Amino acid sequence: MTFRIRPGTAADVDPVGELHTLIRNETYKDIISGYRAESTTAFWRQRFPVEAGTHRLLIAHADDGSLLGFVYVGEGVLQAIHVHPDWHGRGVGQALIQAGRKTLAELGFRFASLWVIAGNERACRFYERDGWRLSGLVRDGEMGGVSWPQLEYVREL
Repeated sequence: MTFRIRPGTAADVDPVGELHTLIRNETYKDIISGYRAESTTAFWRQRFPVEAGTHRLLIAHADDGSLLGFVYVGEGVLQAIHVHPDWHGRGVGQALIQAGRKTLAELGFRFASLWVIAGNERACRFYERDGWRLSGLVRDGEMGGVSWPQLEYVREL
C-alpha cells in the first residue's frame, strides 16, 4: 500500500487527536496513564482554527484515505510529528518530516527547532538521522499532568 501527503483540514482534526492519543499512550506509557482521546481531540479542535494563519498541518494517508501520520509546523518549530505504529519504518515519518521542513522554509524560516521528551530515544535517533542536532537547551514540559524534561533540537532548513 502506498501513501500520500496532503494539507490537513478541519475534517482531519478528530482523527489527528485520536492518533496523537494512541501514540502518546504507547510511547509514554511509563510516564502517563490513561491519556484520553476526548481531551486531545478537543485540544486540536481549539488549536487548528486559531493557528491556521501561522501553522500548517500535513497529513499522510493511505490510498483508502486512512490516517497514517501527521506533522504540525509553525513559528519556526516542528510542533508535532506522529506516525501510526503499524507504519513505523515504512518511510511515512521521513516523508512527513521532509514535508514539514519544506513547509517551514516556505513560511520563510531558515532554521527550525523542535522539542522531544528526554528519554524518547527512538525519536532522538529519528531526528538525528534527519540532520537535527541538540542545541543544549532543556526545558520542563508537561504531559498528562506530569512534568518531564524536554530537549531542544535545531536544524538549518
